[in-house]
Order: sequence, then C-alpha cells, then structure tokens
Amino acid sequence: MSTNGVAVQSAEDFPKLKLGDVTYTLKFTRGTFTFRLSNMGVTLADRADPRTSVAATVKILHSIMQPQFPGSFEDLTDILLDEDKLKEAATAINIALGKVYPPTQAAPVAAGEKPAVQ
Repeated sequence: MSTNGVAVQSAEDFPKLKLGDVTYTLKFTRGTFTFRLSNMGVTLADRADPRTSVAATVKILHSIMQPQFPGSFEDLTDILLDEDKLKEAATAINIALGKVYPPTQAAPVAAGEKPAVQ
C-alpha cells in the first residue's frame, strides 16, 4: 500500500508474538522506539552482552508492546521464561526492527550486471 508515494506497512507485515492467550503485534515507529529506549537507558547493543541480554531483550520487547501489554518488566520476564519464549521474542524483535529500519545498503551486483534503477 502507498500513501503519497510513501510505502505504508499494515499490521499484517509485522511479526506477532503469542504470550498466554494474547497475540501481540510488534508494530512501532522509529520515533516512539528511539524515545522509549533512550528514556529507559537501553541500547540495542545491550542485547549482545551476556550480562544484560535478558533485561535488554525484555525492556526492548516491553517498549514495543506498549500500550498492548499492561504488565511490568518482571511480569513480561516471568511469562517469557515460563513459556520458554525468550528466543522467539528475540527473533520477533529482530524481524520488527528490520521492518522499521530496513537495510540501507543495496545488494552487491555481480560483474557485468547492471544495478536495478530505483
């Protein structure tokens, strides 16, 4: 779908995560996401550090799920661990981030091929 030449993604384009009986759509905007992470003092790089990875993943997921998820960070952590969904949540976050922050580099062109015009 397009609005004034700008591609608009529908909720179906974004990943979903089912926790308990509720399915959450991980849809957010860059501005909201940037503000929430900055406000919490969390960076995406914190997910790579074994000492902070669980907390960072939960906080990032929590910030994406607001206002859909009414619970605290601790509530979300308990659900993710009880349902063994931490890895699934991390993958869903990566997919959602890819929707909001698409790759900026074009794929390499093989020798002799002309690059696609955009």
